[in-house]
Amino acid sequence: MNRTPEDTRSLPTVIIHTVTFFIMTVLSLAGNLFVCFAFYGNRRLRTITNFFVFSLPITDIISATFEYSFNTVAFGLRKWPFCVNFCQFHGFFAFYWDVVTMSILALTIVNRYFCVVKPRFYSSFFTKRKTVFLILFVLLFFFH
Repeated sequence: MNRTPEDTRSLPTVIIHTVTFFIMTVLSLAGNLFVCFAFYGNRRLRTITNFFVFSLPITDIISATFEYSFNTVAFGLRKWPFCVNFCQFHGFFAFYWDVVTMSILALTIVNRYFCVVKPRFYSSFFTKRKTVFLILFVLLFFFH
């Protein structure tokens, strides 16, 4: 196994990076949880378009919990303290959730296109059941 290069950042830089990433993680979790609570608490927000919007904070919460938190630890320790297999999984996980997020954004764009430009077809293409299916399809399709 090749030896990884040493982290040459100064201690103040390490502290600034670690604290910044920690604050980013906490704010990401808090802000996205507020969006989820608003969606859950207000029935009027449960529109077809907002199902797409609601799925984005879910992916962000998962990323903040399982991706950002491990990065914060690695920034603070100045090395990757976890095993090589977990490093591979972490890289896959980061890429996977980025692709899922971009795909859900693309679905949201298609949804808005049909709502604004082709309103006659909107109700036949987009129902709550089809919307949930599309989101779950994106989650499962990009997993293999």
